[in-house]
Amino acid sequence: MSRKIGLIFIGTAKYADFFPEWLSCVASNLMPAEPKVAFAFSDRADEPMFNVPGVVPVTIAHQGWPYITLLRFAFINEVIPTMEQNGVTHLLFLDADLFPQKPVSFEDVFGDGSKPLVGVHHPGNFENPDWNAFIVSGETNANVLKMTNETAESIVGKTYHQGCLWGG
Repeated sequence: MSRKIGLIFIGTAKYADFFPEWLSCVASNLMPAEPKVAFAFSDRADEPMFNVPGVVPVTIAHQGWPYITLLRFAFINEVIPTMEQNGVTHLLFLDADLFPQKPVSFEDVFGDGSKPLVGVHHPGNFENPDWNAFIVSGETNANVLKMTNETAESIVGKTYHQGCLWGG
């Protein structure tokens, strides 16, 4: 089966300015042997930097934090038919300011294909699995114990993933 990688860039307002470097780095260093297409979501999608070969510009409205992150799945879901038309077999989201600096192969990211999803294990939790990254004290919307059905006991041994790079 031939494969094609769909890359997701989301950058609105000043974050759109990261796109030229992001595109250059992913083109030359991220799975350089694989065919790729980038889906660039931006409120500035009509600018020339987004209208280049191998890029599908997608216009979205700028959303303030945290909505731009929370709505990423809705944005991506809207272009699934376009991804299918482009022959995308694997999808990878990278933060707008994540610039691969050295060659990274398909196998480096997706492994042997035995797992359907990939993500980044947070370094603090990786280095110290007992790190209490899931708990934030106080009245904050980051307090996983207040915002979920989790308990201090139920989160023991769980992996804390970052949202900067994920796919499947």
